[in-house]
Amino acid sequence: MRKLFWACALSLIVTAMWASSSPRAEILDRIVATVNGDIITMKELDGRVKPLIRLRKARNQAEVNQLRRTILDIMIDQLLILQEAERLKIIITDGEVDQAIERIKASKNVTQEQLVASFAKQGISMDTFREDVRFDLIREMVMHSEVLSRIVVPAREVDAYFSDHKDEFDIKPKVHLKNILLAVPSEAPASQVRKKMDLAEKVLAEIQGGMKFTEAASKYSDASNAAEGGDLGPINWSDLESGIREALKDLKKGQVSRPIRMGGGIQIFQVVDRIEVDKEEMARVKEKIRGLLAQRQAEGKIKEWLRKLRESAIIKVNF
Repeated sequence: MRKLFWACALSLIVTAMWASSSPRAEILDRIVATVNGDIITMKELDGRVKPLIRLRKARNQAEVNQLRRTILDIMIDQLLILQEAERLKIIITDGEVDQAIERIKASKNVTQEQLVASFAKQGISMDTFREDVRFDLIREMVMHSEVLSRIVVPAREVDAYFSDHKDEFDIKPKVHLKNILLAVPSEAPASQVRKKMDLAEKVLAEIQGGMKFTEAASKYSDASNAAEGGDLGPINWSDLESGIREALKDLKKGQVSRPIRMGGGIQIFQVVDRIEVDKEEMARVKEKIRGLLAQRQAEGKIKEWLRKLRESAIIKVNF
């Protein structure tokens, strides 16, 4: 979830460098903001802004100043979060940072050497990157403690969202079938086909007379699933051939079709069950919806939490 909430801020942080080439130390060391007594200097601010000026190719001083104000706002939020982490006694160890970096390397499929080389091209040291990762982990824990752990998505909201957005989800009706196959080569003469059709009618009559479908399948079917009573399992309705769909469309649970002549023989089907929505598939869809709605809640709640944090803080900006 941190990608959703702070992707922009993190990209700004990760590209930051903490060096400045200006000779005017009195300007560089000027305090541009204080947050509950903690300071942010012009040197720190410019260290984050300069790489972005090069990346974005700021065209004039007005654009540079706007970029500075944007980054300063992010830095103030970061400082507030770090102060909250201190209040909550949240500490991220070097080992946890190492594990997070390993996860990043695995997700990007890069080696340590490739990672170092990539940041070196941007003028970023691994020490800076490690501190950015540490902050990312701290922020995640603070947000979970103060915001995310309190988010609840009621089932009725999930159901309502699904009802309004059914077309966005690939929920396919299924039908659980059993079949009996009486093999007939496609090039078989009409007399052989008639003989097999007569047998199919006989089998159907036996089923209608009380023989269990599974028993009939074991006794008569030429299909490989005969020993399992002809069980085909749940099948997407849309995946069935049109001729089978037509023969089964009006059948209810437990009913048996008339014999159907198809390329490889004659088949009789039993509708074991009709599954309008597969339970496991629906559970996955609802979990996806719940996550989406939670993210939407989180976006608003994080903004509100930061707003209140700022309102209760003593912040002075000298920029």
